[in-house]
Amino acid sequence: MMTPGDQAVFTKTDCAMNGLRQSVSHIGVFAALDDDELMDIIRTCSMVHYPPGKIVCDAGDPPGALFLIDKGMVRLLHVLPDGSTEVVSTLETGDAIGALSFLEGKPRSCRAVAVSPCTLYRVDREQFNTLRANLRPSAFKFIRVLSSMLTARLRDINERMRVLQEDPEGSIAYLRRRAARLRRQEAR
Repeated sequence: MMTPGDQAVFTKTDCAMNGLRQSVSHIGVFAALDDDELMDIIRTCSMVHYPPGKIVCDAGDPPGALFLIDKGMVRLLHVLPDGSTEVVSTLETGDAIGALSFLEGKPRSCRAVAVSPCTLYRVDREQFNTLRANLRPSAFKFIRVLSSMLTARLRDINERMRVLQEDPEGSIAYLRRRAARLRRQEAR
């Protein structure tokens, strides 16, 4: 379901398939789909724009849309009980925001904030679930690709935990460099 301010992305009548494929090829979830599957998923999308500092979605929000970053950078923040935040991750072009909530149907676990001007594809969960309920292969392939993205993130976290346990001093040095890099990015 499109919300006020959303723009329709593409329809078959206003965009040739080659042009569509080229315009979304940098987004891994779309690149994995064949032409018919891509059209199914694109029909559930709208395009939204966020200025720097704007909250895309907040921790605790009910599940709604999945956001795929077309352009820009989004920071995921863990909101602490005192209201302060910790950086969880920084996502860029091609990454997905809200995949866990989208797949599980549970409230969002992080706050997502635009760091730079962002253009996002908003995949509507209700429309997507209609595809799934109608047993459209595109929905199941899309779920598989999203699951693979989440699995890759989990493997990366597991590897970071292994390195932390094997080399605590090196890990602390890495975390200090990462914190300094994030501070520089925030200062921009």
